[in-house]
Amino acid sequence: MSAALLGTKFIRQIGSLWTYSRITCYRFHQKRCLQEAVSIPEPAFEQDKQGNLVAPVARAFPRGLDIDPEVLSQYQEDPTRYSKTHAGLMHPDKVPYLPEHLVKNARAVLVENDLISHSKFKDDVKHLQEVYWRRQPPISESFKQEKIQELKEKHLAEEIERENINFEELHEGIKERLLHRVGSVSNKVFKKTSHMWKPIDYRDHTGLVYLAARLAPNYTVLYRIFYEIHKLDSSFNPGAVLNVGSGTGSAVWAANEIWARKVYEYYNVDISNYMNDLARKLLAKDIVNPLDLVIPGVHFRQSLPSPQHIENRFPLVVSAYLLMEQPSMIERLNLVTLLWELTEDYLVFVEHGTTAGYRLILEARELIFKLRDRYPDLDGHVFSPCTHDMVCPKLYLKNSPCTFPLEYRIFNIGKEYGQGYTKATERYSYVVLKKGKKQEGKRYPRLTNVLHKSAHSPCTMCCPDGTLRQFVVTRKRPSVALHKCTKRCSPGDFIPFSWPDTSTQISDNVNNESRKQKNNDKNLKNVENDINIEENLK
Repeated sequence: MSAALLGTKFIRQIGSLWTYSRITCYRFHQKRCLQEAVSIPEPAFEQDKQGNLVAPVARAFPRGLDIDPEVLSQYQEDPTRYSKTHAGLMHPDKVPYLPEHLVKNARAVLVENDLISHSKFKDDVKHLQEVYWRRQPPISESFKQEKIQELKEKHLAEEIERENINFEELHEGIKERLLHRVGSVSNKVFKKTSHMWKPIDYRDHTGLVYLAARLAPNYTVLYRIFYEIHKLDSSFNPGAVLNVGSGTGSAVWAANEIWARKVYEYYNVDISNYMNDLARKLLAKDIVNPLDLVIPGVHFRQSLPSPQHIENRFPLVVSAYLLMEQPSMIERLNLVTLLWELTEDYLVFVEHGTTAGYRLILEARELIFKLRDRYPDLDGHVFSPCTHDMVCPKLYLKNSPCTFPLEYRIFNIGKEYGQGYTKATERYSYVVLKKGKKQEGKRYPRLTNVLHKSAHSPCTMCCPDGTLRQFVVTRKRPSVALHKCTKRCSPGDFIPFSWPDTSTQISDNVNNESRKQKNNDKNLKNVENDINIEENLK
């Protein structure tokens, strides 16, 4: 290629970059002008089709809000270090490792059953993970019959139209055969188009596959939730923990890492006797003698204690991935009611980070609110992750589940402990409910999504007034301190600025008026051009 062509190509590239930079600067200027036109009026709510009040979503950061004064004073003492460990961070500093003794026993169990070297075992582990992520709760029998009846009517109408017959004039025997064929086709279509829930039998091989697939993510998720409870309520020390649907006993290991010897008793409840024996082996000092446990005070049973006795109250009750296992909605709601009656302080529900899992979390949350309104002794509120007790704005406005990503260390079944540890990401939904009235205190918004850029961070946050807001945090607006703290945040963390009692927001009227003015100017310019064209034609 000649030097002239190279020079021409270089000039074109420079021209393209110059044009792109001009457009970028112009868009930044427009955005800055809109930010300067911000006002802070009273919150303006919109009304949806059902008559519910919904707050509009705003993007610019209001000028009336800034970092919490207490956080600011601590930040000024050591800006570099404090921004990495500020009060809003709810995640541990490092991704937690599985306890060494737990990994050792888990590997020993798999070796005992000759599964580590089995070629198909890893495929079974992967398949079980996929089953969990596409699983749906069981549908009611009434809904099933209603859906099948709709399909029958549809297929019968198509059959009559295709054969061009009069159904009423047909012989009774022909009618029966036709209805039988239509019913058979409708049942097949229903099975193909609907998710048919089936219970999973956690015995023998399936239980060991579950151990390899879910040991690491279950432990890390519960460790993260217990870490948040301990950080927000440092005075809370659960003397006893009730773990319902205990499985491999991940809640016992996670609670022991957070509270250690402050927990005196662990009650693990699982209807599968095989899973109880497996959890006992993982807790044993030697799997040959599973009665001598590493963590003292661990008990196993197959049924829940009765809430009739006052002494059957537990400071911490955990139900991890159990709501999806219930065969019907009635049994699911009865379980939630029973667990709330057995709770003394905190009740934790955890499900997979799917839309179906999150809807089960919301179902439990709403049921407890109804129990609270009906029975004064069952009063309570949401402790986390929600900063309010109102309708979930993310699901209501965006039809999107409120899930949080979490990084965990994979349990490598084919390698020794400490070798080849890699990380993966788990999405989960959870809610922590607390007995009693909600105490007034710091009201920080919680991040549901954040995108970190070099000079700014667009944040989507769930605010204490029950709204979902989108704010852009920059170095200049509101401050460098809040920008540095936000840079260290991830979904699930709090942004350390206090939400005022009288909610503030960006006036959508200002933005609407500016858009209307631009449209009017554009229309006026078009009219002037048309007049000039007509004069030239004359």
